[in-house]
Amino acid sequence: MKKLAYIIVIFSILVFAVSFFVLRPLEKKTFFAEVNITDEAVIGFDTNNSALVFGVISLGSSATRNIILNNTHDFPVFVLISAQGDIASLMIFEKKVKINPKGTKSVSFSVRAPKDIEKGIYSGRVIFKILRDRNL
Repeated sequence: MKKLAYIIVIFSILVFAVSFFVLRPLEKKTFFAEVNITDEAVIGFDTNNSALVFGVISLGSSATRNIILNNTHDFPVFVLISAQGDIASLMIFEKKVKINPKGTKSVSFSVRAPKDIEKGIYSGRVIFKILRDRNL
């Protein structure tokens, strides 16, 4: 009986270790994201390269920014993308992107301001988790 318990414990530790190393991201990056929603008929641009800033948009309009993702590895990767903060519900983007070895992929991020939303600054962050392609 003790031998069976010992085998189960060792097996559990091995399963945990394998799943930890297999599912652990190769890299994780976080970028600030922001949009200023106004009731005025204006569009403001932001050329910031270190954050996902959409500038100023009017109620009922939208804005789009593109980000180019580069895979520097010799194997395919998946990039899992998520958004947090009060801007998250306004954003539209691909949640999972596959990039071939040494390849690039352009990902569009759009933010939409419904006509009935409160004007103001909406911010948060966008998180990119890069994982080895293991048929996720």
